[in-house]
Amino acid sequence: MDVNECLFFPELCRNGRCRNTVGSFSCRCNRGYAPDESGARCLNIDECSLAASPADVCGANGTCADTPGGFECECAKGFEVKPMAQVGPESRIVW
Repeated sequence: MDVNECLFFPELCRNGRCRNTVGSFSCRCNRGYAPDESGARCLNIDECSLAASPADVCGANGTCADTPGGFECECAKGFEVKPMAQVGPESRIVW
């Protein structure tokens, strides 16, 4: 008889969805999160640190601030945020 780990261990796959499989489970992490080495937890992706330079994320007149599951750009005085990038499923910046 298979044990449904998703029901017995509710802490599995926090910030994602737990899927029971025969003899195990798998995590599907929410956008902005990636599985840890064990595959049992979904960890926040620091999008600000993925780019070669912080300016690559928010531009030369902005500062990237990591948030749970995403990031925000804080603009220098006189500048405003405009949609510019999306994080793809491979945890890389997609322009």
